[in-house]
Amino acid sequence: MAIAALCLCACTGGSGPSQETDARLSFPPPSDAELNAIESDWAHRDLKAYDVDLVTTDTSSPDYDVRIYKHRVGNNAHYGAVTIPKTAQPGTVPVLLHADGLAQQDPNMDLDQNLKMAGELLQGVIYAVPVFRGRNLIYKGVTYTAAGDFCDAYDGAADDAIAFLSVVEQKVAAANMDRVMVRGGSRGGTVALLLAMRDPRIKAAIAISAPTDFNRLEVRVRLDGQYRCQFIDGKTAEQSRFKILASSPHYFAVLDSVLKVFIFHGSADAVVPVWNATEMATQLQAQGVPVDLQIFEGYGHEDLGSSPEFRAAQRAAIGELFQ
Repeated sequence: MAIAALCLCACTGGSGPSQETDARLSFPPPSDAELNAIESDWAHRDLKAYDVDLVTTDTSSPDYDVRIYKHRVGNNAHYGAVTIPKTAQPGTVPVLLHADGLAQQDPNMDLDQNLKMAGELLQGVIYAVPVFRGRNLIYKGVTYTAAGDFCDAYDGAADDAIAFLSVVEQKVAAANMDRVMVRGGSRGGTVALLLAMRDPRIKAAIAISAPTDFNRLEVRVRLDGQYRCQFIDGKTAEQSRFKILASSPHYFAVLDSVLKVFIFHGSADAVVPVWNATEMATQLQAQGVPVDLQIFEGYGHEDLGSSPEFRAAQRAAIGELFQ
């Protein structure tokens, strides 16, 4: 299965480190009580599929149909797209959930471009693309806007992905929910890891160039304005702390239902340094989770998708679960 180059949208922030005095710069290690409170909060979030409406069906492709669903997450309208193979039979097709990267200045997602980049990845799977909060899905000249806070880009995006997976489970008869993999690059890689820690339907996760720990001054300084948007602006110190930790998969355990986690990263990544991958892998291995960590020498955040070795590794990872 050939896989097109992956677009890893950079998680860059403002023009330089912020100079304001901020009491939330000490970043102590989280306590067990803090992590337990987050896990309890996750468990009590209602992310079922509500008010689901099929808003678009496109059967023009010879290989698959495209459907776009509208649904509700909390009080906000959300969207997601799926491709379904033409030959799909009920309950037989594995699900590959794609969590997309983040371009802080561009909330648009072009579904046509997304599907073209996925290429042969679409063959033999239900390819599910949640539209994260504050983003615009554009398809065939029509824009579908997901409500919510664009800056709630990790913990909130994981909510949106879980909710859309519930839409797939409820509305896509061909979906085999015993064979679900989540895959994402950059921000999407973080979401992939968070889903492996939050949703028992996930059987495998591929995290590519993923930020894994926001509880560090180094990360705060590097991301600057983006970090303020995501974790500080409009929040109390307690809310800020909660969101930082709830967005950091480094601190949580993968669910027993997950068969394997794949962590792929470029050695020359200046946006998300390679320690994010190596330390995450060490954490998971200490938990007894099967981990495939691969570091691709000389590749950075933007060009990893062009690596033949990376594409082969990703192809093998997907085949391990789906074939």
